This record gives sequence, C-alpha cells and structure tokens, in this order.
Amino acid sequence: FSLIKVNPAIRTELEKLIIELAQQPISYFSIRRAIQHIPANILWLHDEDDRICPYADVLPIQSDAHPNIQFYTTKGLGHSRIYKENKVKKAILAFLTEPA
Repeated sequence: FSLIKVNPAIRTELEKLIIELAQQPISYFSIRRAIQHIPANILWLHDEDDRICPYADVLPIQSDAHPNIQFYTTKGLGHSRIYKENKVKKAILAFLTEPA
C-alpha cells in the first residue's frame, strides 16, 4: 500500500475491506510469501532505477536464496524500458530455451 497515496482513514477502511473480502491479512498478498509456493523456475528481471516497483523490495527475496529463481538486475532502464534492452531479451531467450 505504500505506492497508493491516500488519506490514512481511507487506507484503513480499504485494508479492512480487503481483509473482509479475502479472509486473509494484507501480508497474505506479499510476493515474498507467494513466491515460496511456486516450484517452477523463475527469471526475475528488475532494474535498480525502477520507480514503480522499487529495487529495495526485491532485496529481501534475493536474500531468501530461492534455488529456482534467477535474478537479472539492470541499471538505468526503469520499469518499462527493461524489456526493450537487447541484453535482457537475450537473457529471456536463454532462460526459455535452457533445459529444465
């Protein structure tokens, strides 16, 4: 919720509504929690200058040492340009064509 700039009272009510509808705490929707239940190999692309999904958010996940996740970090591409970079495209193709 840190990306959504809303009045604290509205935020509180929105959190209550999500909890009521999902019957789960907000932390249930954490990528760090969810990723533990994905056995497939994952290529995680992230740019250090991403302003939409801050790079600092991925650091705890990296420190968890998931053997099925390959982290590919770039710098200066932000959130949207990362997929247009040739090195990134090559990394994606290599990941998709490597034996399981």
